[in-house]
Amino acid sequence: MNRRTSILAIVGAGLAARRAMAATALGRTPATTAAKPQAARRFWRATIHHTDTSPANPAARIRNIDADHRSRGWDGIGYHLLVAEDGGVFFGRPLDRQGAHVKDKNEGNLGIALIGTYSDRPPPEASLASVRRLLAWAFETWGFGPEAVWFHKELAATECPGAWSKALLWNPETGTRKPEHKEARG
Repeated sequence: MNRRTSILAIVGAGLAARRAMAATALGRTPATTAAKPQAARRFWRATIHHTDTSPANPAARIRNIDADHRSRGWDGIGYHLLVAEDGGVFFGRPLDRQGAHVKDKNEGNLGIALIGTYSDRPPPEASLASVRRLLAWAFETWGFGPEAVWFHKELAATECPGAWSKALLWNPETGTRKPEHKEARG
């Protein structure tokens, strides 16, 4: 995989349809989001979230999250990528724009949100597998690694994305964990 690898190759063929659904949910025409996403912004870390919403009807959830974030005075949805329970990936904020998902820590920070509430249960394996693929793509595209992946609760006073978080750190191929973070950096 090279730096120009399309995110479509990472998350599968159903992405084009999901991207069109997300665009429609956000009031954009699907044609404006049909091109390969541009990775113009330089990310050096990623933060994992859950949306703390129902996982049902992801397009409606994205529309509601976008409206909520706009009501806070933000420029639309703050997450760059959103992952449904079935592993489907939706685009939120364009990758060439700074996210709005961790107060005072958004610069260079790729926002990935799991659609649903995972405070008392882990996300389904399909969604975790998509997050792992998205992270592998981000590592290859921007050159940061697992040590730069944070969970929202490591950067702010929140329980997001829930008590399950460390399960995402398992490397299924080697059975090892990535290094623990020493400190939350800004």
